[in-house]
Amino acid sequence: MRTKRMLHQINQQFLFQAYWTKPLRDYLLKKINLTVESRILEIGCGTGVILEDFYQHGYRNLVGLDINFGYLRFARPKKWIVDLVNGDGFNLPYPQGTFNACLFHYFLLWVSPVDLIIKEAIRVLKDNGVIIALAEPDYLARIDYPPETQKISQIQNHALAQSGADLTAGRKLKELFASNGLKNIMGGIFGQEWSNQFSEEQFNFEWNYLQDDLLPHLSIEEITKLKENDYQAYIENKRILFIPTFWAIGWV
Repeated sequence: MRTKRMLHQINQQFLFQAYWTKPLRDYLLKKINLTVESRILEIGCGTGVILEDFYQHGYRNLVGLDINFGYLRFARPKKWIVDLVNGDGFNLPYPQGTFNACLFHYFLLWVSPVDLIIKEAIRVLKDNGVIIALAEPDYLARIDYPPETQKISQIQNHALAQSGADLTAGRKLKELFASNGLKNIMGGIFGQEWSNQFSEEQFNFEWNYLQDDLLPHLSIEEITKLKENDYQAYIENKRILFIPTFWAIGWV
């Protein structure tokens, strides 16, 4: 994942993602038989925003693992996390049967080969442990409307692929879980709704990220025009941006 941005900006993006997917998390937690004593590992925890939400749900045996030490240092002041570990998801520093659940959130699209991550998560789970992919996008199925905004998705998808993202990670979740022997698999797509409420703050924040992706491919003048078209579409309540985001649950 691109790391040249300031940590507080990256954390803000993680917060936006976590806020957007919170209704889904609340729904999924009702479907999974975890107790407050369950030991839960998030692989690729970033700055800990998902673990914070689990803490708010009453879970206390939380472990966050990330290969990026800077993310963990940023998360460290949050006293609600039981444990933070600088480690590699391909080689988890835990014995077999340590956890009741392993979580992923906007993570599997960034790893390859992804099967090895799933196998390693299965190794550290107890019998009847559960793997939960909370959100994995499918950028190739993205919808941008009106037509003058579609160039944004074309260039951003190209930039994501160059950065190592699997643009079709979401659609592969169910197959990924099944091929690695997980049972009772459930999956779906996170719902989307649009209103006439428009946050200029969030718009500008997201465009700061977009500009990083667009700059190698377009001039400042072209980027400014795209941003103006995007802004106008939101103001006129015409803008549709839909990136299908999949979830999946599977038991060992």
